[in-house]
Amino acid sequence: MSHVFISYSRQDEEKADQMESRLRRACISAYIDQGSIDAGDEWKRSIDKAIASSFAVVVICTSNSINSLEVVFEWSYAMGIGIPVVPVVYEDSLTLHTRLSSLQSIEFIEKKPWSDLVNQLSHLKSAKTRPVGIYESGISAIYYSREALTDRFRIETILDNIKANTELLVVARSCEAWARQYVEMERAISNRAVSIKLAMVNPELPPEQWMIKGDWAVLDVQSTVAKLNKIAIGENSNGSIELHILPNSPPISFVSYETEECKMGIVELGANLALEERVCIVIRDENASSLLLERLIKVYRGILSSGELLFSKGSKNNATQ
Repeated sequence: MSHVFISYSRQDEEKADQMESRLRRACISAYIDQGSIDAGDEWKRSIDKAIASSFAVVVICTSNSINSLEVVFEWSYAMGIGIPVVPVVYEDSLTLHTRLSSLQSIEFIEKKPWSDLVNQLSHLKSAKTRPVGIYESGISAIYYSREALTDRFRIETILDNIKANTELLVVARSCEAWARQYVEMERAISNRAVSIKLAMVNPELPPEQWMIKGDWAVLDVQSTVAKLNKIAIGENSNGSIELHILPNSPPISFVSYETEECKMGIVELGANLALEERVCIVIRDENASSLLLERLIKVYRGILSSGELLFSKGSKNNATQ
């Protein structure tokens, strides 16, 4: 149950696309059907499967959708198999079906309270996937491999969604994967004044403390610096980038950043394990209430400051969150 299903009339496709985009920016995956009733039984089976595998169904309620047989089928099917349904009302004086009107709805009439929708969906997802109590800590997902994590949190996606005038903190054994996205980092730094702080292992540490051989470690640092050197920061930007070399190898990697909707933290346990054996924990903090994320950021800023500054470019006085 990794996504929310958006039910809508084809005449409201623009609203559905906007909702999918906003939810994606809030790190909530959304499924939008792009098919047609003319596709027959195969189409219906795919819709059934998408609804059954969702943790909630959001119904875009307009005068178009309340008369749509497809939309009625989708939300009624969801109710029938126990999937929560969230009506989002776009029009005033709209008469909903009795079963929909009995549910807690969100009004998008005079304004669009996206945070209300995100909060409700996050709560529904937590109720489906985690024990009671974890939600309050901010933990929103646990992945049991690096591949499963990167399906949702690609580096370029993080850089594209990061909020202007904030900090991106990365502490890991290697920052080569981040350096390969130097074009996206340049955009975030120059266009949105993002302060990027990277920290990686000292290649002179004994090989057994590295995930790769010592000679490769040296090349890894050289390659990372070479890519970061390609970043050109605009003259008027307050953004910056730093690379720190750590005196010790962190067994737990950490990434933190902020989007328009929330603060995010990603913890990866088992840096000395194979990628498919690592445990990755995603933390969301929408209301500055996650003590766990706050403490982790404090800990890893301390780890970063313990290292030696190897590379820096851009403003050294950039204000961070």
